[in-house]
Order: sequence, then structure tokens, then C-alpha cells
Amino acid sequence: VGFGLAALDDSTLVSADGKEQLYLIDRATGTLKRSLTTPVPLTGGLAVAANGTLYAISGNSVGRVDLETGGFTPLAKDLDTPKMLACDAEGNLFVSLQGQTMQVWKLAPDGKVLQRFGKAGGRPALGKYDPAGMLRPFGIAVDKHARLWVCENDREPKRYSVWQADGTLWREFFGSWPYSTAGYFDPHDPDYFYALAVRYKLDYEQGTWQTDANILRPFEAGGVSFPAPMSAHVVNVHGGGQIVAHQGRKFLRTEATLFEEVGDRWLPRLAIYTAAVEETPIGKDGKPGKPRKVKKSMFWLDANHDGQVQAEEQTPAGERQPSGRTLTMDNQLNLYTNQGDSWTEPRAEGRSRTPFAVRKLAFLGFGERGELRYAEAFETVVEDAEGGAVNGLAVDAEGAIYALVSGGLIGRGERAQNTGARIVKYGPDGRELWRYANVHVGFAWTSATYTPGFVVAAFRLSNASHPTLLPITGYYGQYFLLDKETGLFVDALGQDQRSAYTMDHSMVLTENFNGNIFQHPKTGKTYFTGGDADCRIWELTGLDRLERRRVPLSVDA
Repeated sequence: VGFGLAALDDSTLVSADGKEQLYLIDRATGTLKRSLTTPVPLTGGLAVAANGTLYAISGNSVGRVDLETGGFTPLAKDLDTPKMLACDAEGNLFVSLQGQTMQVWKLAPDGKVLQRFGKAGGRPALGKYDPAGMLRPFGIAVDKHARLWVCENDREPKRYSVWQADGTLWREFFGSWPYSTAGYFDPHDPDYFYALAVRYKLDYEQGTWQTDANILRPFEAGGVSFPAPMSAHVVNVHGGGQIVAHQGRKFLRTEATLFEEVGDRWLPRLAIYTAAVEETPIGKDGKPGKPRKVKKSMFWLDANHDGQVQAEEQTPAGERQPSGRTLTMDNQLNLYTNQGDSWTEPRAEGRSRTPFAVRKLAFLGFGERGELRYAEAFETVVEDAEGGAVNGLAVDAEGAIYALVSGGLIGRGERAQNTGARIVKYGPDGRELWRYANVHVGFAWTSATYTPGFVVAAFRLSNASHPTLLPITGYYGQYFLLDKETGLFVDALGQDQRSAYTMDHSMVLTENFNGNIFQHPKTGKTYFTGGDADCRIWELTGLDRLERRRVPLSVDA
């Protein structure tokens, strides 16, 4: 089954493979009953009317297929990228069209166009969301109420629209995101929330949301590709985005790419990427060898501030290359990375004691044309001689740096403290201010289940933007909160999936990578986003009851 599948009757399925073949398959056993050769390739969907008539797509035509001879009779020609078919109870035929049309057409059995569903031309792939338009309509079906259901072949968002028989939009539904998609808030425009590159408008009081816009789509400019690494999305699925406003301008960072909001567009301003660069090696005899392609880390900065990529703006990254697997940004547009061991799940006993550093690529301000200017090299701002492997970095508005550090394999039943695993806060001067050591970093396959105060399977530091709370993502479905001032444990959200759990709104599945926190600037309320493939948003209550007190403490053992 490659291009079409339909139920011919109660016992037979019919399928096409994009070539000049049609297959009749036993519905119960899956065995081939017989095959037919058709005069044209069947390149799209199939549909069977109530009277047994089989319809198929070939190229830009929709036609009727003779189930005895395999003959194909075109009914409607020169259609715009037809994809899939469906029939209603009256025997009418529906075809989804992409290309420039982006509609579903209703055809009479003779091929005459009876009706068009959706706005002509559809809705734009980039820009303001228009529910009246379809985008890449694909799978279709007609229900017993004569409503047309349309599945759109797009992932940002996955939309299912339902249309009344008169052509008006009845309802729309949205499917899941890739698992553990990291949603992110806009702290400077709090009514907006983002999942990948889709913007939603929220009503926090009513608990409702509306799709508002698509802000980015994968593109290539000047040889620089702008999907996230190893992804079909511009915004990284698990890493999400980080929105920062600086001197009246708004920026979005995702991985090692920076965009700026200009009007209703997000223009690229910076990218650190890997490219295949042609080099000519020089032999021992001093003669040039055969040119070859080699992979090099490159740094692109929009030097002329035109939102376009020019060849002269692309340079080898050199000392601007992040030295670790972690990259983050503060609200002054400075970039941070780690140097030393980057976390990998330890599989053998032993401790990770390699000293590490946190390094900063300083933002030097805006140039005369408004262009971003950065230093020529990362500089060291934290040196940690105790060592370990860094699994996450976050920087807050005051310039404090938070690091999630693995100290190596923690055995089953072994106490987490004194293993080198820790969450550390460093001041802007690089001095350690506090640490939290009751933590097991990484997948934590050998860890015990959660008990109060135990930050188990700490996998990610999403951000440090909240004024008082530092969130840590747990692999087994939890999110932990530490007090940013003291480093003390506050609470755990969600449930450890390895223990008894309930199937309620707080249940998040294992292999959890997301999590972001946000304090609404107008109401002061705190919200958290996480979940499996749904980017759910919770309001955190009870924070007004948190108190810090200094009390005497004595240790007698």
C-alpha cells in the first residue's frame, strides 16, 4: 500500500502502489486475491461509491476504474495536485487538492464540479492563521451527517477541519505534537504561547487558546539551512525556544540560531552551523592536491542587517564555536556554553572529575545599521575544578549561572550526595553561591523512585527566567522546583512513572525532556508548561505560602 487503500466490499480491500497495478486483497487474511494492470499509473487515493464504483487518481486526473479490465476513464482533468478521494452516500466524489488551490472539491459522478470547500488558495503556510483556509489538505472522509472531514498534511499544527454540507466550517480539531515538545512563553507579550513555530493566543482566566500564526518554516538562505539540527522543524522539538526582548527589540533563540521579530516576520540574524566547505590540500611536495569537501563549523552574522545571508557574512566559527553540547542565552543576548565533559549517561562505575568551565560569547551591542555585534571568541566566566559532566545551563536576569552536573554512575541503592552530582548556582563573578546535591542526573536507570527532596533523573534546565523558582526537568515525568535564592527544594510537579500513578492531568510519560516556567507580568501568577505531546499549561498555586526563615541548626551525627 503506497498511494491508495479502500474497502471494495465487506471482504475485499483494493490498493494501489503508484504504478500501473491495482491489488484486490482479502480483508480477513491479507492475502492477494488478484491484481489488475491499468493503462495509467494510479498515483493518489482511491474511493468506492455505495454502488461499487471505484474511483482513482492518475496524475492530475480523477477517473473511474473498471474492476474487470483495469480500464481507466478520466472524469475530471487538469486538477491541481489531487491527493485523496472520498464518496458520500449519494455517490458524489470528493477530491483533496493541493498546489495553488488548497481546497476539497465535490464532484458529481460524471466529474462535474458541484462545490468547493475552503478558501480559494488556502491559508498561508507562514503568517497569520486563517481557519477558513486549508493547508495541504490530504486524507478526507464524509460522515453520516454529510459533513466533510479533512486531515491536513502539515505538522505545525496538525489540523483536522470539519465542514458542513453547505461549505461552511463547522469545527476544527488539532492533533498531538512530537513527543515531549517543549512549549515556550513570551514574557514580554504574555498573551502569546508557542509550540515549535506555532503561536497561540491564550486567555488565562478562561483557560482557552486559539491558533494565532505560524512564525517560521524551514528554509535555506545563502547555503545556510534553518531547520533545527536533525529535525524537520526550525524550532528544536525538545529544546523549544527562548524569547528575549533587549532594548526594545525581540529575539527568538532556538539551539544555535537567533531570529528577530520585525513586523509580522521573524528574520534570521545569527547561526552557528556545520557546512561542507571545499578545500584543496597541499601535499608534502608543496603541490596542491585534489579539492575535497570537509565539514567545518561556521558562524553567520547578519552584518548588513538585511535579514538575508550573504557569502561574505559566513566565516569559520573558530573561537566562536560552542565548546560543549549545551548552549543558552541571557536577556542581554550573551551566549553561554560549557567546556569540558558534556554529559553522556555513564555505563560503568567511577566518577567524572574532569574540571569544566562555563564560557560566554559577549554581545557587544547594536551597530550603526542595527546589526548585532558579538565578540570574536568565547571567554571563560566560570571555572569548576571539582569537575563533572555538564548536562544543562541556564542564566537568569541578574547574570547568575545555573549548571546541572553529573558526577558519574550512581549505583543502585547508593546515596546521591557526595557522588559529584549536583545543581549549582554561580554568581556573575563565577563564584559558587550554592549547590543542591540530592540529585541523580541523566536517565538515572539505577535510581530509586521519587521521595520528597530527591531530584531524580534530572535531565534538563529549561530556563532561569522566573524570579524565585528554578525548574529542573525529570526524565520519568516530573518537574522539580528549587528556590533560586537558597537552593532549597520547593516541590515536585507530576508523578514518577516508575511508581503507582494516576491517569490525571499531572501524569506525564517517561522520556520527558520539556518544561518551562513563566510568571505573568500583569497578574503575578506563575504558569508551567510540560506534558507528553500536548504542551499543557498548569497554573501553580500556593506559592504565596512559601517563606524563607533563618533558624539555628545543629548536627549531632
